[in-house]
Amino acid sequence: MKIDRVEFLNKLLSIEPGISKRGDIQQSNCVVIFKGRLYSMQAEITCSTISGLDPEMAGAVRAEKLI
Repeated sequence: MKIDRVEFLNKLLSIEPGISKRGDIQQSNCVVIFKGRLYSMQAEITCSTISGLDPEMAGAVRAEKLI
C-alpha cells in the first residue's frame, strides 16, 4: 500500500488538538488507527479523520513518534 507522505502528515496534524502532551489518560498521547480512520482523544477533545490506510489496520502509536 502506498500513501502520500505529505497528505498523511496533514491528516495527522488535523487531529493534533486531541493529543495530550501530558498523557493524563491511557493513550491520550497516541494516534489510534481503527477502521480506516485516525483518532486522537484526551479529556475534553476527540478528533478523527479518514486515514487512507487499509481498514483492517488497527493500533495505537505515540503521536510524537508518528508526527
